[in-house]
Amino acid sequence: KEKYGVDVTFSATADTTVDELVAGNIQVANVYSADPNIKTKDLVTLEDPKGLFLASHVVPLVSSSFPSDAADVINKVSAALTPEGLVALNVQSTQDQKSPADIAKAWLSENGLS
Repeated sequence: KEKYGVDVTFSATADTTVDELVAGNIQVANVYSADPNIKTKDLVTLEDPKGLFLASHVVPLVSSSFPSDAADVINKVSAALTPEGLVALNVQSTQDQKSPADIAKAWLSENGLS
């Protein structure tokens, strides 16, 4: 309330959050920015200029013994991967039921990384 001046109540809806949102039973939901439902259910994402929600960035973590040439490849992938691209990859996995290997191969090729 203090950031946006809106009274909200919390209802734990677990995995049904998006279904409840689409059905109109709730008006606002906090979902991961890479949730494929954003695209498949045509959800509207809102900006958060006041920083109420923490960012949920995908960050590759490796041990210090990881080969530096492999780290260079991961850095290129990380630089090319956008939030919208991640949503699209998740749609291919969860909705289109494509294999992770096929999704990765196509994405790497499309982004000049294969």
